[in-house]
Amino acid sequence: MNEPRPIVDRDLQEPTQAPERADEAALVKANLLPWKALLLVWLAASLALFWIAVHRDMGAAKLRLERDVRGLESELTRNAHLNDAVIKGLAAALDAVSPEDLGAGARIYARKILEQYPHLHLVGVAQRLEMHERAAFVSRMRADGWPDFQLRRFDYDIDRQWHPVPEKAVYYPAFLVEPERDDTLSMMGLDMDAVPQMRYALLRSLQRPGVTPSDAFHFTGGDLGYVLVYPLCPGGRAGTCELYGTSRDPELVAVLGVLAERLEGQEDAAVLSPALSYTVHRDWGTRDTDSVLFSREGVATLLERRLLPRFEQESGAGDATSQPFRVAASHQVTFASLNPWPYLGVLAASLAGLTLLFRLRRLQERTGSAEAAVLERSREHRLQLQARVRDRTKALSQVNEDLRQQIAARLVAEEQLRLTNGQMKLMVRRMLEAQEQERRGLALELHDDIGQALTAIRVYAQLIAQEHPGSDEAVGRHAALIMDMAGRIYDDTHGMMRRLRPRALDELGLVAALEACAQQTGLDVQGITVHAHIDPALNDLEGTVAITLYRLLQEALTNVSKHSQAQNVWIRAQRRADVSGRFGGVPLVTLHVEDDGRGQPGPVIGSNGLGLLGARERVEVLGGDFEVIRGDAGGVRLRATLPIG
Repeated sequence: MNEPRPIVDRDLQEPTQAPERADEAALVKANLLPWKALLLVWLAASLALFWIAVHRDMGAAKLRLERDVRGLESELTRNAHLNDAVIKGLAAALDAVSPEDLGAGARIYARKILEQYPHLHLVGVAQRLEMHERAAFVSRMRADGWPDFQLRRFDYDIDRQWHPVPEKAVYYPAFLVEPERDDTLSMMGLDMDAVPQMRYALLRSLQRPGVTPSDAFHFTGGDLGYVLVYPLCPGGRAGTCELYGTSRDPELVAVLGVLAERLEGQEDAAVLSPALSYTVHRDWGTRDTDSVLFSREGVATLLERRLLPRFEQESGAGDATSQPFRVAASHQVTFASLNPWPYLGVLAASLAGLTLLFRLRRLQERTGSAEAAVLERSREHRLQLQARVRDRTKALSQVNEDLRQQIAARLVAEEQLRLTNGQMKLMVRRMLEAQEQERRGLALELHDDIGQALTAIRVYAQLIAQEHPGSDEAVGRHAALIMDMAGRIYDDTHGMMRRLRPRALDELGLVAALEACAQQTGLDVQGITVHAHIDPALNDLEGTVAITLYRLLQEALTNVSKHSQAQNVWIRAQRRADVSGRFGGVPLVTLHVEDDGRGQPGPVIGSNGLGLLGARERVEVLGGDFEVIRGDAGGVRLRATLPIG
């Protein structure tokens, strides 16, 4: 009979290993990258990066257009303001000189202006003539060096030839022109009233004050431009005629010729983008419907114009001048303005990502079993790590227990130290009280015994001197020496009594004792002025706090006398409330002593400050604060705070 097959191990192991293997297979399958989804995500990311690069380049093109338009507007506005200022300056120059110096003054001003500003074509002056003044005016101009001078007009619209001016009521011939070139000197004798382009501006200038621009037209040299006219009224300032009639028509008219194509400035045009196209229109009301002054076409290929976008912008310039302009600009995006690196980077990244995804897919298919083995090894390592963690946790628990015991022992030691410090403070306080009591007893003994004995010695010496007034000079001299020596000993003894125990503290109270201490330290002999402010409420203090406050002031003033080399010392003692609650809310007394001496280069309380060390101990025994620092006046500041209670 066959023995039964052992199934114990199988029954015990299969249920445990089968789920683990199933979990591992599921984990391996789950770890396979969803490469189709990743492929779509990668393509979407590549398109997004491509769109970002395009958006960046288009934004840069718009910014370049805005910057170029702002630069063009700025130059046009600047030149428009300049034109107004130049012609007004010419009018002021004409108004400021006498009729004899009119030509010379105007020519000096015009030559300086024309040298600085290349967009100005000419500067001229015209004079109002009536028909009966025409012959005399022509004769005077010929006599002044213009033998061929005559009144004439130029046909700017049709034949572009010079023609004589027929007789009429009023003329406005030009009698001064700068610069003296062939194309500008031909303007001598030009009747502005006979030229339609100028006549319209002249009539408008007679209707309202101010600089008035003409229509745009081609000058005799062929350049496109316009003129500004500015009348000068008789008996008034330039360009400020209040009434216009036959008697108020201007006698002189300042004329300024402006070249349209040079308004943009050669340097500014050079920095504009080559792809920028723009057209500048004049925006002042005239009879001419063609408002274009000048334009420029940007550089771009036909392929760029068909494939790449074009941005447009329209704005105004020179609105605050007599010559407002309207600018219509556009920027053609070109291949040269695009940054190729982002596009190449996106393309390379996209190709690299796709290649990587396909390789990962093939790698995953070949490494399924390897990943299962790795998972198995990972599981074993995890079990080993868990065992190590348990061992380490046990060790750490023991360390924590040891630390808790050490902390408990330290807390006990700190408590014992606190009790010891309290006992030491109590002992120091009792020692200080005993010391003050001993000083008080010594002061009384000195006063009662030695003081009376010295007084008796002085009285006996005085009696000896009185009983032997002339018998012996040596007796009187020795008696005087005895009285003087007894007096000095009495003064020294009195000072010792005051230092041991001030009588004012027992007899008059703390305020008087502090004031006496401030006045009797001998600071006035050293030239130190004492400024004391003692709170009268301190007279309520007595006992240890009062004598401690007195000793603090005594020690502080002693230090000022010995070390400060000061000129002033400030003392302030007062009661105040414990606002911060640091001292348990009990009333406080504070003492501030500050001098304006040399101060201390190092720590104030050191090897040479044993008295201040004793003062700090007195304050800390009473539970107060003691601080010695450098003061605002440059010297030393002592600050002590004592609780009252």
